[in-house]
Amino acid sequence: MPTRWTPRLATKPHDAIINVIGSQSPTCFAPRAETTPKTRTRHRAQTDCLKRLESEGPVHIDCAHIAHGWLLQLFVKKKCHSSKMCELLPPSFQNPLKSLPTAALSPPLFSLVLPLLLFIGDPPSLQTSTSKMPSPYDGSSFSSLSLVPVLEAEHHRVFYTHDKVWLFAKKFHAQPKHHYGHHVSHKGGYSVYFDTKEKKWSEVVVYNSLLDINEEDVEEAFFLHDGHIVVLLYSHFDGITLKQLAVFDENERQFTLWEPFDENKFGLKAETTENIKQHLALADGLTKDGSKIIVANVDDTINLFKLSIDFSSKQAQLTPAGTFAPETRPWANHLFPIRAAVSNDDHVIVEVMNPLMCSPTWVPEYVERYPIASTDETPTPEKIEIEGERPPWRFIGARTTAVEKPGVWLHATGNTQKGMTGTVFNGQIWRLVDADTPKPKWEKVIFLEVPPVDQYPEVAIDATSRSLFVVDRQHGLFRTTLPE
Repeated sequence: MPTRWTPRLATKPHDAIINVIGSQSPTCFAPRAETTPKTRTRHRAQTDCLKRLESEGPVHIDCAHIAHGWLLQLFVKKKCHSSKMCELLPPSFQNPLKSLPTAALSPPLFSLVLPLLLFIGDPPSLQTSTSKMPSPYDGSSFSSLSLVPVLEAEHHRVFYTHDKVWLFAKKFHAQPKHHYGHHVSHKGGYSVYFDTKEKKWSEVVVYNSLLDINEEDVEEAFFLHDGHIVVLLYSHFDGITLKQLAVFDENERQFTLWEPFDENKFGLKAETTENIKQHLALADGLTKDGSKIIVANVDDTINLFKLSIDFSSKQAQLTPAGTFAPETRPWANHLFPIRAAVSNDDHVIVEVMNPLMCSPTWVPEYVERYPIASTDETPTPEKIEIEGERPPWRFIGARTTAVEKPGVWLHATGNTQKGMTGTVFNGQIWRLVDADTPKPKWEKVIFLEVPPVDQYPEVAIDATSRSLFVVDRQHGLFRTTLPE
């Protein structure tokens, strides 16, 4: 039985509560003898919060947070076990509080104790709050769906399928053998989803590592295919080896590994040392026969593979779809693919990254176009220049991409450069239109931008419903419709 727990919804950081408790030591509702207009106003606001909680329950997020801190003090100092307000505390709060020494309430010690207490049990429900904190999303085209649970991982993969917004934890794992490290999901983590129909979050469910957790040289490419959440596992040091697929079962909340690929047949050996990272991009979109396209770069040679998936038989088939030696792309010395998209049934377009600049960065000035399974004796790729205004992102470019419709490749949010290596979030949305023609161009989606925030949000795109979802851990879960 996998580990499960119910997440607690996030509101404001607990610093607000700590400041209230750490700076004051009230006796129930009695204000200090020495007060100022500022403290008297604060006392009145907090007293009003408690009175409202006593009669109405947690109707306001601010009030619920402040009251949590005050009720903890009331419970310990006045032993008001029978108070209706104190009954709002979950039982799991009460047991440790009964044995908590009064000295723990003195600042600054209480400021250290309180954060631990806040994670012991479930607070009063905040899902029924009738008001919310001011948000940079207010007044925008984004509609609020919910607050976001307090989750362990700082980074998540986000997908939308079957009316659910799914989050999968990404955790950092070192690769000391290769002097490297990465944030991945396949080495074990958890999943949680928001049901857009039921308007509520699921339990958090833990899943195990898909492969040996000590195996360093395994990378992952997550993607949606026919409504299923799938991950391609591969190695990318000392060459690229396509290992196997794992498919997520939404009911069991676990991944199932499929039959491994033949590594002798689908392993691309590098001539360089094993500590040199090679690069792979899984193309957005599908060919007409429903296949995914894999773009693998080893020692500047581009290799294409078609990946066909049959969920009914739990079988996946790889087929070589083209090899392009470095001399066929002389413009791209040491440039490697960072993302790709199927432009039509015959070609895949590829965006590259330049690792030779002071700050390795995505190249928006052109795309490379490769024929898929060409019957030509010597198939050659093309370099297609893109004129006009371009997205301002640096480093990896767009954080999320999707084929919106034939010839239109959507790019959502990214980072702009600050100083030599710093970044600033940029929530612009861009389309590469006429992507399957000799003259593609960038078009900025006007009147739609993810607001600037302190913590980088995560984005999911559903091309079928033209929906864009934003998971902002500080402000909540939001949804908007992409304009035509």
